[in-house]
Amino acid sequence: MTTDEIVSDLINEVLAYEANPTCHFISGSGSGWFLDPDLKVMVMINRGTEVVPLESFDDNRSLVRSPYNFLIIPDDELIEIGYN
Repeated sequence: MTTDEIVSDLINEVLAYEANPTCHFISGSGSGWFLDPDLKVMVMINRGTEVVPLESFDDNRSLVRSPYNFLIIPDDELIEIGYN
């Protein structure tokens, strides 16, 4: 591959990449119980906590990273704030 082809491929890859806004919160107030896939137990976490979505778990749930653990949260419980 030539340098021009490598640069062209990199540019196309960057343009095709769709970044997710990293600022999401768990909706509501109070506490909620969500599954921790590492520990395989339900854990209580305060709603309003900032989380980072990592990937879609199934049709209506996502794997997210909270400040202290991974969680599986229903998509309708996540509020997208956008970039900060």
